[in-house]
Amino acid sequence: MAQQTFLINNHTDSNPDNWTLLATLLSDGSVRYPQWSYQPYSVYVTTGGGTRKGLGYPIVKWTFAGLNLKQRESLRGFCTDVSEPVYIRTPINETTSGARQYKDYDCLMNWTERSELANDGIEVVEMVEITFTHCVVVV
Repeated sequence: MAQQTFLINNHTDSNPDNWTLLATLLSDGSVRYPQWSYQPYSVYVTTGGGTRKGLGYPIVKWTFAGLNLKQRESLRGFCTDVSEPVYIRTPINETTSGARQYKDYDCLMNWTERSELANDGIEVVEMVEITFTHCVVVV
């Protein structure tokens, strides 16, 4: 069974056994896993019969309440532009026997679109929201 935790890796190695543990990546300072959201489809439509249908790729968001500057730099290393292809392991909305389920994805990492909140002297960037789009399951 796959390790049930957040993982991330650049697009050079698709083997989840070699991906970076998010806790290790952010170990310079207090490590808090991000708040996350998982949307199984990018678009929802209503059919002529009134039922709803999901279309498109899943969308995942990781929101970090605060990252120190070294943690931000480590995370930014995976996305040096507006977006970059990466691999991730992330929780999804489903559970089995009360345990949260995780999936591995090949996706696009999109750096936060909102302003990054920082305070001089505190050295923490607040509310960093990373969105992963075009998520395709890694088998």
